[in-house]
Amino acid sequence: MRTMSRPGTVQQIDLREGDEPYMPILFTLLDNEVTFAIIGGNICSEKITLATGSRETSVNEADFILVVGGDSAGAVSRAKKGDLRYPDRGATIIYVVGSLEGSRGVKVRLKGPGIPGEQVIAIDGLSSGEVEDIRAANGEFPLGVDCIFVDVEARTASVPRSSSMEVA
Repeated sequence: MRTMSRPGTVQQIDLREGDEPYMPILFTLLDNEVTFAIIGGNICSEKITLATGSRETSVNEADFILVVGGDSAGAVSRAKKGDLRYPDRGATIIYVVGSLEGSRGVKVRLKGPGIPGEQVIAIDGLSSGEVEDIRAANGEFPLGVDCIFVDVEARTASVPRSSSMEVA
């Protein structure tokens, strides 16, 4: 939650032995009242269901979307964006990327609530086209998607739909 209130800041996640870096996020967010979808990678949805009680569904109906790698191949455009009565019903997209440390990767400039001035973060493994897809999905605020990025070293950063995001 700290990264969602301070967009673009990177925090370390504590892992239990044997957990993939994204599992603590799924343990926190998923339960038997929400749904998920997986894009890319070789992830066993049954393991997620057993661990969280959540069930898998299609991208356009999922509350949470796990994108392994930095490109959803346009699926972010099909994600739920909420409606004017319930903008919080937009999907949260969890990207598993290479690294959130250092200067490699796409540099993303963030502005908005919780960001003094602007914040620039380098996301190794995220495609610049995906940044544009996220921008388009969040083009009608308060509708849109929230994004959480987690890297292979269990570092995480978030970009809520209220943040302006562009390739720096």
